[in-house]
Amino acid sequence: MFNRAFSHVHDTNEGDDTSFRFYVWQLGYALFPWTGLAPVGLLWWLRRKDDARADMSVLLVMWVVLAFALFSFMGTKFHHYIFPAVPPIAILIGVVLDDMLGPGPLARRGSLPLYLGGLALGSAMMVLGVTRMQPGSFFGVKPDGHLADPSIGIGVALLVIGAGVIVMVVRALRSAAGEGSSVGVGVGAGAGSSVGAGASSSESVAIGAGESVDPSTDSDSSEGASHVSRMLAAGAVAGALLLVVVGRDLILKPEGADQPGAIRLLQLFTYNYRRGWPDALDFSAVLAGFTAIAIVISLALAVKAVRRHAVAAMCAFAFVWGIWGLDVYMQRTAQHWGQHEVIEAYYAHRDSPDEMLVAYQMNWKGENFYTGNRVPAFVSTGATFTSWMKKKREEGAKVMYFITEHGRLGGLKSEVAAKKYDEVTDKTLCNKFILVRAEL
Repeated sequence: MFNRAFSHVHDTNEGDDTSFRFYVWQLGYALFPWTGLAPVGLLWWLRRKDDARADMSVLLVMWVVLAFALFSFMGTKFHHYIFPAVPPIAILIGVVLDDMLGPGPLARRGSLPLYLGGLALGSAMMVLGVTRMQPGSFFGVKPDGHLADPSIGIGVALLVIGAGVIVMVVRALRSAAGEGSSVGVGVGAGAGSSVGAGASSSESVAIGAGESVDPSTDSDSSEGASHVSRMLAAGAVAGALLLVVVGRDLILKPEGADQPGAIRLLQLFTYNYRRGWPDALDFSAVLAGFTAIAIVISLALAVKAVRRHAVAAMCAFAFVWGIWGLDVYMQRTAQHWGQHEVIEAYYAHRDSPDEMLVAYQMNWKGENFYTGNRVPAFVSTGATFTSWMKKKREEGAKVMYFITEHGRLGGLKSEVAAKKYDEVTDKTLCNKFILVRAEL
């Protein structure tokens, strides 16, 4: 770890810009779709003076700054190193969202699950609508190696239905309490609501956390609330512009690159950034859908009249993004970066345990994990491997299965010298590893 901090150990970023900008890029992808609100959260603490959360916000900002400085200083830079800076940024974004929400419940009593579920369903349908308007699939697959044809009509219909679901849910389930309240009133000043209706000019009204002020000063509070609202609106618009940049990086294939932008998400979890992207996957259409809807919701945060519901919509939308990321993106890509499916094919294809599996020129450790460490694994071959194969032939072995990388198939065939080879798996199942059945 000392060497990683002050030198380059196992560095896999050859040719990349690893200056302080490096982790700005990685945080941009890691925080999606909240990326646009991250700068607002990192600056919002500057307004807090007497607020109860002021000290906490200062601590969180220090956490982000120190984590970012530490890992930017380190010589060895893996994308996932910056993860310790993500939790404090998330909490700071939560503080901003809380101020955007203001006082009062969002939905009628007992209807919050239905309210949030409707927002999630509507946003998912809108994403699917944008996806269908482009060549590609919501699940990233390419049937027969080609992108699915777009359907403008279906896409527009899904967009309209999704937007209609959101509007209907908000109108039907929103709570009367809190509607029209001054969002952000008293941030740094202690006020939390407008003066009650019917109060005379000589009366004192309780505002915020038990403070009493003369109603004649309410105009100042209202002006402060309007200023805060305008600041939040400006931050939301700037955040939408930032999402355009992040979305572009995720959707498009960089000029001169051999990997698409979609691989940036996977590289947050891996360490070898030169491994090839599978030709069978293309997430550009669905990533464009998520980016477009994230931008729309971010712009909605700039509109005071719908801001509270836009906050809920962004939370529901982020939940949809998380589900898609776990159950679609990671599922589809994992089979190409691991060996689960390939070794599963061995167990399904073999006639008996006597037909053993051999790892040929493999040092990935998945071959050990998925077989309970019951696999002859040859990191390097040559005389040791050929002698072992001769011994197995003498013991009566007739059929063997080999797992190896696609590029090592020629060497495998020359060293095994079998009578017949059958390629059990292909690059559609896994673009890095292949299972071969050999008749000895």
